[in-house]
Amino acid sequence: MDYLFDRLQNVLSSFSYVSVSRVENKNSSVSYWFTHQNPVFCPGNSRKVLFCKQGKEGDFLFFNGLCLSGLEVLSFGDDRLLKLAIDALRPAFSDCHFGCCGKYQECYANKKCLHSDLAYALACDYRKILESDRPVALI
Repeated sequence: MDYLFDRLQNVLSSFSYVSVSRVENKNSSVSYWFTHQNPVFCPGNSRKVLFCKQGKEGDFLFFNGLCLSGLEVLSFGDDRLLKLAIDALRPAFSDCHFGCCGKYQECYANKKCLHSDLAYALACDYRKILESDRPVALI
């Protein structure tokens, strides 16, 4: 049983088109990859992003350049894992975007993107404005 893999699968359930895979490397380390297959943003293609790598001794995991002990990672709450997942997936959507969806008034009122699919939310230009320090006007 792989505790981190199971937790990542649970955390990624908020994304409609993202899956996690666990790859055992030749040097006995383990890599965890996110694969995104979205028929709107990348039809026929998938975007694969390395999320983390566990050293062959199991002592450290590497998240976006961070070196953390296995115990630290095990203590993460789902919110922290979700934030790390979003940060890892964000570059995969750097060339994909749309203006906003039909929830823009609700998003404006809550000062954050409320789209139910986090993959779509990553590609939302209005979300980027809401998260910036710039003043926001209702479109």
